[in-house]
Amino acid sequence: MIRYTRFYLLLLFIAVASCTKSAPPSQNGIAAILRTGKWKVGAGTIRLKLPNGKDTILKYTDFRIACVQDDCIKFDSLNRGAVFTNAVKCNGAEADSMGFTWDLRNEGKLISIYGGFHLTDSLSQSIVTDASSGSTVYQIKYAPAVSSAFNIINATIDPYDKTSFTLSYYMPAQRLDTTGGHQASPLTIPDTFYFNITYTNY
Repeated sequence: MIRYTRFYLLLLFIAVASCTKSAPPSQNGIAAILRTGKWKVGAGTIRLKLPNGKDTILKYTDFRIACVQDDCIKFDSLNRGAVFTNAVKCNGAEADSMGFTWDLRNEGKLISIYGGFHLTDSLSQSIVTDASSGSTVYQIKYAPAVSSAFNIINATIDPYDKTSFTLSYYMPAQRLDTTGGHQASPLTIPDTFYFNITYTNY
């Protein structure tokens, strides 16, 4: 009986030690990291469907317009923050900063950002005819499309530390569709773009 009791106590100790070691950081700890400095877009990808319906992944930073590349964000207390447009403005009337609100959920694993958040550019998709080929060959073209003031809801924030964090989220969009005999006249259909964006502290 004593042998089994000791074995049970040993298992209990291991279980408690394991739970303590693997406990996730607190929501307050993640919030403190976000408030440590100014954050800029450093890298990222966009996953979307081609007109033929197949998935593709594009480098996000290739499509960011020049006037937002020096923008940064700060997360302040009381769940408020701001986008700072810095030296390069998109137009003469652009404000120096735009406020937003934010909150963390699910033990800090999810973040939502509401209003005034224009660091995320989307893409426009078009198909053009390649005249140099001597035949009707379609090429896909992508261009930046500004998303000014929309909400990011329940983005996954992982990984993160004091130097960087990565947001993963999706947003509704439209894309071209050449399937079903629509090669000559592509349809515009609703779809979803998936973003994976890394922000760095500077």
